[in-house]
Amino acid sequence: MTLVTAFAPGSGPDAVLRIVAEKLGKIWNQRVLVENKPGGGGFIAIDAAKRAAPDGHTLLQLDSEHLAALPYLYKSRGFETLKTFEPVATLFRTPFLVAVASDSKLKSMADLIAAAKARPGQVSFGSWGIGSLGHLGGEQLESLAGISMQHVPYREVSQLFMSVGSNDVA
Repeated sequence: MTLVTAFAPGSGPDAVLRIVAEKLGKIWNQRVLVENKPGGGGFIAIDAAKRAAPDGHTLLQLDSEHLAALPYLYKSRGFETLKTFEPVATLFRTPFLVAVASDSKLKSMADLIAAAKARPGQVSFGSWGIGSLGHLGGEQLESLAGISMQHVPYREVSQLFMSVGSNDVA
């Protein structure tokens, strides 16, 4: 049994999937592998799952961005997640937040918005990739607050956290 994920090893979704894989392995009395295929906006993992034999031995872990946003962000791919895959379970729900380095001069959302208004396009925000919920959330914040920030996409969440901690992105 193989569980394919679009997330990097050590990420939150990967950690959850490894717990699920361990429990399924015990229940099914067989080895359950986690296969990480990060990158490409999720299409690397999606393509790997699509190429697998349709025998029920490959499951794909997707996030809400893959289910809801991909068809709109990548219309040229002609791909609709829910026409290709059948959802079987919700594994977790994730609250989202805005974080800055502990020594940042930004101490509140009001500080962040004020800085972005004072320096349009110069305040940056990071996400775990173009089209990710972090990216779309940042775009929504820009729209609601009437500000312009610089989006910095990262391939992996761990890289994003390191950049936030070192004040490379707000």
